[in-house]
Amino acid sequence: MQGRQWAASSTPPTATRAALCGGRDDALCALNGITISQRTGMAGYSYDAGGQGGQLRCDGTPAAALQKFQSVFLGRDLGPDNGALALDCGFASPLGVVYERLGPADGSGHNFVIQPTPAGFFVLPLTLAPGDPATLQLNLIQESFGQFAQALDSLALVSGGYLVGVNRTNHKMEILQLPEAAVDRVNAPEAVPFNVSKSGQGSRIGLLDSPVAVTAFRSTVLILEDGNKRIQALDVHGNPVNQFQNGTSSIVTLDSSATYLDIGVEATGFMYVLSFVNNGLNADDYRLDIYTPAGSFLTRTVGVAAANIAVDTLRNVYTLNYEALAGAPLIEPSLSQWEPVTPGQCPS
Repeated sequence: MQGRQWAASSTPPTATRAALCGGRDDALCALNGITISQRTGMAGYSYDAGGQGGQLRCDGTPAAALQKFQSVFLGRDLGPDNGALALDCGFASPLGVVYERLGPADGSGHNFVIQPTPAGFFVLPLTLAPGDPATLQLNLIQESFGQFAQALDSLALVSGGYLVGVNRTNHKMEILQLPEAAVDRVNAPEAVPFNVSKSGQGSRIGLLDSPVAVTAFRSTVLILEDGNKRIQALDVHGNPVNQFQNGTSSIVTLDSSATYLDIGVEATGFMYVLSFVNNGLNADDYRLDIYTPAGSFLTRTVGVAAANIAVDTLRNVYTLNYEALAGAPLIEPSLSQWEPVTPGQCPS
């Protein structure tokens, strides 16, 4: 894990979904999400990749590609390996990861990795702390904040103590009310809180079609639907919230020609939406659009060739890229930071 470095560059990554493995065992195969903890300076991300140096799945079985999780430091001075976490094995199902964006600076708080097991998907707490890189053994974490029944495509922490996820395949919103403290998962399922499912497939308000990503603005859940080509605002019980158009609508209608990938929101409610047009095989197919808190289109950046985004309260955007990290001993994705530009800085 030693040796990662941040590189200053004015040239963004150009690899696209065309670089994904397509059955090969020497490339990135899928990118599952990125999350940040601002006060600790950590980013966590989940991905599927071959080229893992003969590592096995955590149950001891071999596989050409493994579902992995990593956490790295975003600061330039100490470098990405400061406090970094990684697994020495992998999984067959994706691992979810979500950090409390403004959680405590000591690394406590709601920072979670979701471990797939035959008994369910357990919400395990992580402590994000500076220091030497560490190998994370999930089976040794005995405490859990809850359990989901299935792998989720995206996760978000919501004010009031909720963890919400979406599943693209069954068009569901999954809600977990977090306990005040973790409980021993040995006693699952009785002692571990379980998720509640809401919504279902459809185009009516409150229903979902291919929800690919979820984020939260205060107590409102914002779901990006690729099937319905919209952003939908719901509460933690699955009810519509009239967040947009001066409080008259729970929907932001998006470009029907795009394929949608991810959504993030900054501190005042501006929404960042990542998508691609055409077939997504060229870097210029990718767009990062910004919408106002009222749901109006504001601006677009072309060429953000990435699969996932995280947005901090200062409007920095962090991307999980299709481009693999150069020179790494094992195949892993690269990360990029995109800094906000004020109108006076925009090129003429």
